[in-house]
Amino acid sequence: MKRILSSVSAALAFFAVVFALTLPTRTARAADINERCNDCLLRTQRQYEQCQAQFGFDNRCDDQFNRDIVNCHRQFCEQ
Repeated sequence: MKRILSSVSAALAFFAVVFALTLPTRTARAADINERCNDCLLRTQRQYEQCQAQFGFDNRCDDQFNRDIVNCHRQFCEQ
């Protein structure tokens, strides 16, 4: 019985190591993070300009722009 349990535990350990080594690694490169940050900031700027073109210099455009900038920094730029 001990021989069977030791064989089973060795096989499980072997498969656990193989599984851990074959998992794809998901690392975020600094360039990817900077690109996403810059894309978000540019998208926010375009939305602000479109809002100003539609409504003129209105506080709701400014408020939305500020919220979007904070979201960009929270989600992408400060990682």
